[in-house]
Amino acid sequence: YSAVKVGGRKLYELAREGETLDVQERTIVVNKILLNDFDENTQTGSLLINCSKGTYIRSIIHDMGQMLETGGVMLGLVRVKSGGMTVENSVNINDVTDIVVAEKNLIPVSTLLDFNVVNISDKEFEKVRNGNEIQNENFDGYVFVKYKNETIALGEALNDTIKIRKVFL
Repeated sequence: YSAVKVGGRKLYELAREGETLDVQERTIVVNKILLNDFDENTQTGSLLINCSKGTYIRSIIHDMGQMLETGGVMLGLVRVKSGGMTVENSVNINDVTDIVVAEKNLIPVSTLLDFNVVNISDKEFEKVRNGNEIQNENFDGYVFVKYKNETIALGEALNDTIKIRKVFL
């Protein structure tokens, strides 16, 4: 069961309470499934799966077990990439011993999310700082608002305005 919400409640919460629901199927994309290793003695292995967001790996393991007529259980999950984050640019939480180490390893959110960027003037800065909307000429959807090369807000471009959703100052 997943954390997908139905009627404001997570499916796994409903399942734990004994409720069963018909959940609408989703279309996902699985680009690759690679068997990394397999241990004959323990009948366990590891897979590398390249897939779209919304894919439930437990479901893939379950379905593979059904197809093989043996059953299948996921013993662990390591997400090696999600959006702009990878294992290679990650830091083990146990290695973050102080604020200096933490700050050194921070990745700006604007590099991780593929949002458009709006650079604003001094006049617009005052509006954004106070959470007021600004004019929009080019964009749809979420945008990072930058002032003097620093991301200061997240906005949502709707028609001819950008509504400020979160100010980072």
